[in-house]
Amino acid sequence: MTRPAPTPDRQRLVRRLVHRLLLLPVVLPAAATALATPALAQKKPPMEFTRQGLLVLNFTPGPGVDVKVGRKAGDRVRDRAGDLVNSREVDVVSAARARERLERDGFPSDIGLEPAVFNQVSRALRADEYVMGTVTRRGDAYRIDGELRLVRSAGTRQPLEPGVNADLDLAGDVVARSLVAMRAQLVHERRCMNALREGRGAQALDAAKQGITAVPRGAFVRACEVGALIATSAPAARVLAAAESLLAIDSTSREGLDGAGRALNALQRRDAAGTMWLRLAATDTESVDLTLRAAGGLLEGGNAKRALPLLKKAIELHPEDVTLVRLEWQAAFNAKEWALAAEVGDSLLTRDEPSASDTTFRLRHAAAHRAAGHTLKAMELAARGVQQFPKHAPLYVLYTELVQAERDSVVPRGLATFPKSAELHALAAKDLKTRGKAEEALAAMQQAVALDSTLPQGVLAIAQAEFDLGRPDSAFLSLSRALKRGEDTAAVAQFALAKGNVLLRAAGQTQVRDDYARARSASSRSPTRPARRRSRSSCSAPRR
Repeated sequence: MTRPAPTPDRQRLVRRLVHRLLLLPVVLPAAATALATPALAQKKPPMEFTRQGLLVLNFTPGPGVDVKVGRKAGDRVRDRAGDLVNSREVDVVSAARARERLERDGFPSDIGLEPAVFNQVSRALRADEYVMGTVTRRGDAYRIDGELRLVRSAGTRQPLEPGVNADLDLAGDVVARSLVAMRAQLVHERRCMNALREGRGAQALDAAKQGITAVPRGAFVRACEVGALIATSAPAARVLAAAESLLAIDSTSREGLDGAGRALNALQRRDAAGTMWLRLAATDTESVDLTLRAAGGLLEGGNAKRALPLLKKAIELHPEDVTLVRLEWQAAFNAKEWALAAEVGDSLLTRDEPSASDTTFRLRHAAAHRAAGHTLKAMELAARGVQQFPKHAPLYVLYTELVQAERDSVVPRGLATFPKSAELHALAAKDLKTRGKAEEALAAMQQAVALDSTLPQGVLAIAQAEFDLGRPDSAFLSLSRALKRGEDTAAVAQFALAKGNVLLRAAGQTQVRDDYARARSASSRSPTRPARRRSRSSCSAPRR
């Protein structure tokens, strides 16, 4: 069958369709690109931090309400917060999942929990933050008081604005809005904490400042600021100001109390520092770490006596913890509570090998018994110490001092063993002087001072020996050296005045011109006052 010839209209239609098909590969990619551009523009930037879990359980019922009201308050705050937060950043844990886990772990699901239990439940539910608080009713108005806490940092809490209203839901809305507003600090707080962990103190401070600017009453970001100031060795006054600002928001913040205690120690404000350290310990009386931290701060600030009751109570709760006993020993010794130091030292000697092997402890232990009046016990401990540590000179010196009856043999033996011990040479000088050997005593004391120029009153002892040997000029020269070495000016002055008076009285008794001349010469060479000319009538010998 013969096809009919195509008409001109049909040919034009075919050409038009072919042209469109040829353009199609160009048009489609362009259209696809045009459609994809809005989608790309709408793509959200990646999140800086992982999504955080937020747990809100029942509020603890107070006066005027029951557990049902506490549950309803918690539900309202949770639901309203879920509506307000960015769901990409925060996952508000559902009430059903939370209550199911509580019941499975044996906790009542309709009552409020203690902070420590709340923290554990939050971890189990993989929550990073949790809200806890109380609800009360007075008259026609409900009051909801809440606080935000972080699972990773239990030391500081963020108080929320209380909700007060006759309508419980409206009161809950106030708390929920405050919760969302206070969470704005957390991105800055995490930047600050990450910088601190990486040792970038300046960047941590910058992040903290930004957080404080964004949320002026942000407790978490202020806690990180205190840590950053300490890490960067900021002036104590600046650390104290930051800590006090934090404590004005959260009076029990451990970071704030620790920072204030450190700063007050550095500023030597002992009483105020002691109060801060005790407040820190009171935030958790069962925590050994916190007790050690607070007691250590008390000792560093010169508050050893205030540390003793704290440590005693902690040891009663944890009698097996030897670290607490060690700190009690240090506190008792520093506070000069010698009977207690001796008792605690006895305990450490038998139960703590590191202490028994520490020569400093052994020396102080024997010294504590000596100061407590336990002479025989001190002598026994010193003797055992010398036997176990035969090359430790201070222990031998203490042993020598204690063994009075055997001093004649002990000192020479000690000098043979420790020829460079200044203390032993000083003891030898005392013994020689007692036996009337003035020249030998002087030589021994000179040797002691040569070995240790800081020996207490060593140069004064040399001056005394020189006076005893009738060498006042040499004695006053020794006094001049004593002042140059930092000897107490008042003690040197009193010594010089006493010896000058002795010489003057001696001249008055002998009425000999040479004796007056010796007294005048000695007085003029006193290192504690300038020489001055005296009239002939005041110190010259009478005419004969």
